[in-house]
Amino acid sequence: MRRLLLMLVMVGCALPTVAARQVTLEQAEKILAAFHRKPDAQVAALITGLELTERPNNAWRKRINAELPGDWARDSLVALADRAEFLSPPAADIPALAPPDRTTRDALMVAAKTM
Repeated sequence: MRRLLLMLVMVGCALPTVAARQVTLEQAEKILAAFHRKPDAQVAALITGLELTERPNNAWRKRINAELPGDWARDSLVALADRAEFLSPPAADIPALAPPDRTTRDALMVAAKTM
């Protein structure tokens, strides 16, 4: 029985996965808001079918996590966010700083060398 179960798990892992729907953080938030009063298992299944295109920040995680109906949905959210951890942050989270001019850059290099 254990061998059969193990074989089924291995076959399931080898099957091609269904392509997840790629969404931004804003789109994911709107989708989850539409499922606000749905059962935990249904929301967890919805989250499992999503793939983020941006890295979520902690404020986004907390805001979404507070609105989820149960543990399955929260675990699915953690997995979703963890899969997106190495993506670029949303454009709004990237500061719009110009690179330093030559004088500032030289002063930084001198300061770094004297440390």
